[in-house]
Amino acid sequence: MNKTKVLLTIFPKFFWLALGLGLIFRLIGDEYSLISNIILNYLLIFVSFKVGIVIHEIGHLVFAKIGGGQPRRLVLGNGHELARFKCCDIKVVVNFPFNSGFAFATFPNQNLLKLKHLLYISGGFLFNLLFACGVYFILGFNLESIHGEHGVDFGSMFIISNGFLIIVALIPFSVTYMGINMSNDGLSILRLPFKHREKLSKELNTSELLDAYDYYEAKEYDKGIEIYERHLKDREILIYVKLNLSVMYLKKGEYSKALAILLETTDSLDDKDNKRYKALVNNNIAWLYLLLDDLDKADFYSEKAYSQVPREKIFRGTRGSVLIDKGEVEKGIDMLANLVDFRYTNNQTLSAAMYLVLGFSLNGNSDEQNKHFSFVESNIDKMDVDEIKIWETIKLKISEKSAIDQQ
Repeated sequence: MNKTKVLLTIFPKFFWLALGLGLIFRLIGDEYSLISNIILNYLLIFVSFKVGIVIHEIGHLVFAKIGGGQPRRLVLGNGHELARFKCCDIKVVVNFPFNSGFAFATFPNQNLLKLKHLLYISGGFLFNLLFACGVYFILGFNLESIHGEHGVDFGSMFIISNGFLIIVALIPFSVTYMGINMSNDGLSILRLPFKHREKLSKELNTSELLDAYDYYEAKEYDKGIEIYERHLKDREILIYVKLNLSVMYLKKGEYSKALAILLETTDSLDDKDNKRYKALVNNNIAWLYLLLDDLDKADFYSEKAYSQVPREKIFRGTRGSVLIDKGEVEKGIDMLANLVDFRYTNNQTLSAAMYLVLGFSLNGNSDEQNKHFSFVESNIDKMDVDEIKIWETIKLKISEKSAIDQQ
């Protein structure tokens, strides 16, 4: 884990520039002291917001533990992975941008399930409230401190940040993760009294499914497949199980089998409980057709996924890749260009970079082609079998184009 990279990503250049400017104004003194106070207080809000996210997600796990649950995973941020480690048997993943979080716990004991779930859901904002109250009793609070008139006020900035997180958590709304709609804390609390116990039981007793996902991350696909196949008769989570099972076979290079599993789900995607998976299923089908070189069907399914959730990066990535392969090069490049960040080497950046190599080859931009080609080639060891297959196909197409151009 590159700690410097993590630090500079969570606290980017503008933070350090502002911090330096605030300290310079403080050294100058006199009338510049007020400006320094304002800058430093806003930076404290920025830092306290990120600390508050950590507090919030830990709160979910602490209250899950109080309710007899088993904390399993803590995800900080939603995007490119920066680092992962284990703490107290909890898998912690840090992503960029670091602006949100997810906490996962399971509840093997099914007694008083709704009460336990309420504790689990409420733990986040209750922990923020607990810490904010603690800081208030120790350091006090003055809202006017934000204007810098009372100096640099860590306590007040911390309380403002955590108060904002509490309010956002309690306002009921849906959030989207990989194209799947999920309820935030406030909406989950509102829905809890109306949720059937059997469905809630399936949602909370997921220890074995989390084990399967751990196997996926460890690339022990056969062990994950064995778990998912045991759950294929479970109607409550069937789409979820088939999605993950299909990905396991995809990563093993069994593309036709992975595709067949997903195609079995398409007739039920308009059902009330399955609609939230519709875009993700269509996107994964499109990627599999791309691997199988059926461009017409890849185009059909990628367009469906992208039109359903156009802001989702993975859907934009698949759609842009298909467009470049179809010959709509400039449109595809526009969709993929901001998905490549050379600081982060992962499936998303590598897949986008591969198709940008093809796109820049087709439009004759050799400088960009070579830059992205070098990025992909230097990270071959981080690619899965599906990405390697795509990359070999792309290099073959470029070679064939070059041969034609030389004739």
